[in-house]
Amino acid sequence: MAGLEKQGFVGLRSVQDLRASELAEVASAPGVYAILRRLNSAPAFLTRSAGGWFKGKDPTVPVEVLKARWIADAEFLYAGKATAGSSGRGGLRRRLGQLLDYGSGKPIGHQGGRYLWQVRGADEFLVAWRAVEDPTAEENRILSDFFAAYGAYPFANIAGPRA
Repeated sequence: MAGLEKQGFVGLRSVQDLRASELAEVASAPGVYAILRRLNSAPAFLTRSAGGWFKGKDPTVPVEVLKARWIADAEFLYAGKATAGSSGRGGLRRRLGQLLDYGSGKPIGHQGGRYLWQVRGADEFLVAWRAVEDPTAEENRILSDFFAAYGAYPFANIAGPRA
């Protein structure tokens, strides 16, 4: 987690705390964000996802899939990006809000990171963020660096770098 702070990430707030504050401290600027889990115990996976059923689709995956993706010694679980969007109303606060709403069962279009919501204690995951001018390039760098270190992408990043 100290590595993220050295890279200019701020926050390190729990999902629960961010929901309670309605993301008040999160900037509306474009940027990247990270979801982390303290390495204090082995994960417990839920048989049913807490995520929202977007367009009627159940986000639940078999526990075996989650176990196969889990990286035991990695605190870092997910990297995401938040662009300004075509309307200019995007940004970190909006995108993180969508992620957290999706994780609380709302039918929001934020399927990225959906594996997070099938881990017991997801409300205690930590969220860090950083405003950047090119969120796509920065997310790609984060994913590439993680892959170089672990030989896989973070647990809840189903896909690797994107164009």
